Amino acid sequence: AEQHCHRYLWRNLDTDTTPDTYVMTRVNMGDRPAGQISTEAVYKTAELFEAESPNAALLLRESTYVDDIIDSRADMSETEVLSREAESMLLKGGFHIKFWQYSGEKLHGEDSEMTTAVLGVGWRPEEDVICFKASVNFSHKRQGVHIKPDLSLLDIPQSIPLKLTK
Repeated sequence: AEQHCHRYLWRNLDTDTTPDTYVMTRVNMGDRPAGQISTEAVYKTAELFEAESPNAALLLRESTYVDDIIDSRADMSETEVLSREAESMLLKGGFHIKFWQYSGEKLHGEDSEMTTAVLGVGWRPEEDVICFKASVNFSHKRQGVHIKPDLSLLDIPQSIPLKLTK
């Protein structure tokens, strides 16, 4: 029913024919409700297959946010079993896990900083620390953009202006 919110009429520029009607059968990730629709689909998947793995269903219902699944377990073997069960459950709902990232492991295929984002916050999984990127730049702005690059940690002390304004 909600597919018809995105209905398209197509007649290939032939104004003499009756247009064909098409609807979107996937969630468009630019749409405002897309995040909530995908979250509800994950919850529904957990509900449908809960009998196969109640723990995985609970994980999907209570430890997911948009495209992150975050949980904490003391036993790594239990974590790996739960991950496999959750991934299997998600596959049945049409979801594909890109990869699992565990604390204490090297980062999977990312940049040299070895930092990834979890819930919008930086995380270094190998060290299991949360990190925040801060930049310092005292240069003037031209059209809202600093005219000089951000300062490195070593450059900050000698670069602080004598007169600080807003």
